[in-house]
Amino acid sequence: MTNKAVKCILIVLLILIILSVGIAGCNEKMYSFHSFSYPPNSMPHEDNWEYLGKVVVSSKEKGPLTQKSEKNVKITIVDKNKNVYLSDELKIISAYIEPSITWYNFEKIQIILFEVGNEFSKDAYNQNLIKKGPNRLESLKYAYDPEIKKFKRAD
Repeated sequence: MTNKAVKCILIVLLILIILSVGIAGCNEKMYSFHSFSYPPNSMPHEDNWEYLGKVVVSSKEKGPLTQKSEKNVKITIVDKNKNVYLSDELKIISAYIEPSITWYNFEKIQIILFEVGNEFSKDAYNQNLIKKGPNRLESLKYAYDPEIKKFKRAD
């Protein structure tokens, strides 16, 4: 086999790989996630936490997460043994969602979900959000129930 034939085969294989990744990527949902942890001042990316939380926002809609569409919000908290202390889901129609988490006392958690504009999204809806500021979408409060050893919605 000549060098030219090997190069052609490699190019064809590379194109097939790129196409298969592109096709698989079209079927994937878009998502973002935000981590938080307890105790206060612990860091999710370090090993100094006892409980790790995540807020995952996803959309099956085509286009960026900054586009106004139905979003799925999943909130979870686990301990180091991966025991689940909180699992909650909700659907919201909005542009990009940014959570604000308050968790100073183990028994009480507050998560506020804001719809925020994105300066790189040139659609009118995002531009309006940038001008007027974020929209407060949901204020979720959770309380720890020692009987079931899980958090429940308190609102």
